[in-house]
Amino acid sequence: MVRNLYILIIFGLLFPSNNWEVISEKPILIKVFRGDYPNCQAEIIIDESIDDILTVIEDVNNYKLFFDSIVISIKNDEEQVRLGIDMPFPFSDRDYTVKFNRLVNGDEISYLYNPIVSDNFPLDDNYIRLIEARGGWVLSKINDKKTLVVYKWNGDMRGDFPKWGYSQAWKKQGNEIMLNLEKEVNRRSKSND
Repeated sequence: MVRNLYILIIFGLLFPSNNWEVISEKPILIKVFRGDYPNCQAEIIIDESIDDILTVIEDVNNYKLFFDSIVISIKNDEEQVRLGIDMPFPFSDRDYTVKFNRLVNGDEISYLYNPIVSDNFPLDDNYIRLIEARGGWVLSKINDKKTLVVYKWNGDMRGDFPKWGYSQAWKKQGNEIMLNLEKEVNRRSKSND
């Protein structure tokens, strides 16, 4: 319980609720808070239950199959995760190692990640490691078949990524993550009918 409270406090401090700059409203609402690290947030309402959406979000090993830019998605027996991101030419690909925590608070479920260093996922010279990667999903029940999905992430790209390209990268990431999530949730829902 103390650990969950600590995570919620850190998440709240990391992503303050005011002073957000809207950088895109369609097809997905995407906002950024520019502080020491740029914190990004994307929002969508999906016409499915929290449980159906959470099933997809927690299927980390298969992210590479339904998120367009994810090329590596490995979750080991110790619940440690490595995700690799395919970046457009001429930029170097990125990766990060994290651990997810699931928090339940009434009609809201959070699936948040924080950076870790793991011997199981050593540095790979083909990737720039995002050592401060943190963020996650917050699902809020609107009704039994409608859920507000918020995805938050640290938008720092490190390495050779130019500052002028950040806003475009955040828009691409926010739109891709949310639209790919919605597509996969709908695909699984139809296959279960």
